[in-house]
Amino acid sequence: IDRFLKFLEYATGHPCAGWRKGKTLKPQDAIEPLAPSDTVAAGQKYFAAITGAMRDLVAEYKAAGKDLKQPVVAQALHTEFSQKANSIGEAALVSVGTTQEQFEASIKAHAQNQSVAMAMALMQQQQQQDLQALASAF
Repeated sequence: IDRFLKFLEYATGHPCAGWRKGKTLKPQDAIEPLAPSDTVAAGQKYFAAITGAMRDLVAEYKAAGKDLKQPVVAQALHTEFSQKANSIGEAALVSVGTTQEQFEASIKAHAQNQSVAMAMALMQQQQQQDLQALASAF
């Protein structure tokens, strides 16, 4: 069971806590969510960093003379971006003093807060519009 729980923890990236006869696994500390306003501020920084990274990557491809309308080039762009996006988003969150886990916990904790939910939805929508504008520019 311990090996399975360690594998599950490795595969999902989420800490596992449990009990086994004669042995207890170390329970993980609960993650304290951010305040609603801090959640929105962290979201703004997070989405801005990811969108900016995509904008920079598109500019690199354009400067290299690559045609983004070609499926192979577009796929390469998406692959490279997906490899970088998580670390860029996490770095943006660290710059405002939080972690990816705390940010996610805050979003879940404030899911019923209309102002937080609306702000996050608007940020996601704005990011999609920005990315679509980048795609249509080429």
